[in-house]
Amino acid sequence: MPRNVLKLANTGSACHRTVVVSACTISNGMKLYENIEVERDRIEACIKKFGWTSDHNLDWFSVAVISEEGKPAFAEFEDGSGILFHIYSDGWQIWSDPLGDKKMGAERVEEFINFAFKEGIDRVWCNYISDNIYPALSLKKKFKINSIDYSLDWPVLNMEKFDLSLPGGHFKDIRNARSKFNREHKIHVLDY
Repeated sequence: MPRNVLKLANTGSACHRTVVVSACTISNGMKLYENIEVERDRIEACIKKFGWTSDHNLDWFSVAVISEEGKPAFAEFEDGSGILFHIYSDGWQIWSDPLGDKKMGAERVEEFINFAFKEGIDRVWCNYISDNIYPALSLKKKFKINSIDYSLDWPVLNMEKFDLSLPGGHFKDIRNARSKFNREHKIHVLDY
């Protein structure tokens, strides 16, 4: 695996230390970045250009690892689109739909999985991806794909009793967010 590294030599002894500046693996045109803080500008630009779902958020993604050993990473395709994923000892986890054309989602996931398998990864799983990706990959019968396993938490509110002023301390963060949004944006209701 080729890596961009900075070698620091201790001039007082024969001891040498290698520091990874920006881990970048290049294979078949795909670039894999393992240090998302060093590559933050690159990833944010990709999200700005290709992002289309609420999961395409670098800050949220970077803290969403499911165990301490997990590490956020980014795979970039030749056209600049990409995939946010987490690296674990037992496999890679795709965080969300690929950053790119929605119609190409299944193809990008397939390309990423093929890349992972070539890198020696035995297992790739997907979280929060669109419903159309699973059937598209299943039809190809190229991979062993488990059935979809998820739960949906959906709050149900009685809107007749809901107080839009959001009183109480437990609503303070929501009130502040709403106030900030209203200060920074002008709201127009169309076709009401």
